[in-house]
Amino acid sequence: MDAIASVTRSNGVTVNWTGGAGYLLIRGYSAILTSPDTGAGAMFICLAPASAGAFTVPPNVLLALPASALTPAYPLGGLTVEDVAASTTFTPNPPSGLDLGNFSAAYQYTTTLPYY
Repeated sequence: MDAIASVTRSNGVTVNWTGGAGYLLIRGYSAILTSPDTGAGAMFICLAPASAGAFTVPPNVLLALPASALTPAYPLGGLTVEDVAASTTFTPNPPSGLDLGNFSAAYQYTTTLPYY
């Protein structure tokens, strides 16, 4: 992720990682400003097994996003990679007072970047 400073939508983008506990959610968004008070945007969500170590978001997905507006402070785009551990059911019994319990944890890394 640190090596990705911007995304050229027509090239796709490859995210590489090591480790992971189940699946990685790879999300991105890009927005435009249609006036100072309004805008529009789109996002994508991809799911990859953590064991894969890499995932390429293809150009046809990224070209569905608008090119990011560039504001003076930051671009209106971003990329998130989230390590999502498989859910664990409380066994043998959930805590008192619950009929069913579930626990999950996630590690998320997000960076702001432009989509060109």
